[in-house]
Amino acid sequence: MRILKAFSGASMLAMVAVCAPVAMAQGAADAPRVLSTQTGTIAFGDEMASQTLDIRRSENGVVVDVIPIGTEWDPVIMLKDPATGATIVEDDDGGNGLASQVVLGPEVSGTLELQVRSMSGATMGGQVPSQFVVIMREFMPIEINATDIAIGSSTPGSLPASGTQFFAFSGVAGQSVEIAVNADNDAFDPNIALFTAMAAGRGDPLAENDDGQDTLNSFLSFVFPQTGEYVLRVSEIGDAGGGFTVELKAGPEVSGPEALRPIGIGETREMALANTGDGEPAALIALSDAAKRAIRGGRGQLVVTLRGANGQVDPVLAAGFLTPIGFASLAEDDDGGDELDSRLELDVSAMREGDWLDNFRLAPRAYNEGVYALELTVE
Repeated sequence: MRILKAFSGASMLAMVAVCAPVAMAQGAADAPRVLSTQTGTIAFGDEMASQTLDIRRSENGVVVDVIPIGTEWDPVIMLKDPATGATIVEDDDGGNGLASQVVLGPEVSGTLELQVRSMSGATMGGQVPSQFVVIMREFMPIEINATDIAIGSSTPGSLPASGTQFFAFSGVAGQSVEIAVNADNDAFDPNIALFTAMAAGRGDPLAENDDGQDTLNSFLSFVFPQTGEYVLRVSEIGDAGGGFTVELKAGPEVSGPEALRPIGIGETREMALANTGDGEPAALIALSDAAKRAIRGGRGQLVVTLRGANGQVDPVLAAGFLTPIGFASLAEDDDGGDELDSRLELDVSAMREGDWLDNFRLAPRAYNEGVYALELTVE
């Protein structure tokens, strides 16, 4: 058992926006130290307001809150490196209510640009200006008792009714893990949620699951976005406590270039993919030279099918073109084949001229989390 420090959050933020934020924060005995407070306004007709934040290195990190003042409006914030223009972090509604909030780790310091936008767009004449307060405060960690567990091992646990237990382990960026929590009795209904170690006490989890495949036990597959410490929270959904076992297994590896090479007509390809987020394709697969020659030689239709493994993967298939700004989808299907399978019937006769076929791509992905197995067929 070890003690982890995780973000505590702050329940007073909604009041801070309306009533003397500095005085209230300083007056609370258990409140984190406020480092700075400043106000801002998105002027009429402007898309955003921009401010400079000076971040000093601290032991635990810094929390930046952007809280709307007065009439309800929804701020969206972005922190950028002014030297490169690179976005460091962005948020919408990460704080209380409509407030935005980001947490900067101890390694972040220096001058950053804060951009504040309204979710509803620029304010116009006749509207009340979008005003806000920016509060920077010390990161206030809370202590979480966590049981150490490693990938490739299992450990027992026990919960009272409505109880919670934490398990800590390390993950490597790009590595996949399969997490299973199996109850010792049928009355116990576990729920699992995965967090970074810093966020284990608040906010939305990276992934969560209640009931796995035809059972009350919990299961999830996950690909670590970055190397670091992670925390698994196990809680009980019903009112019956009990014992359980947590098991962590290394998940399958994402397919390499060989599985993603151009595909030919009459070919079936197996692959293991992982989502990249925001509905982006997990892979882009071109047609083989032989397939392109067949189409230019008179073939007018392709039928493309995408199947998931074991009936537990829900695939989505798109077809489109590479453009200077990324992939542009021409057609997409979910569940158009047998059961969860995806199927596209494509008229490719118009692609014979120019470089349309050279830029044509199939974009397979799935709604599942973690690494999942797919089978792609072109006929």
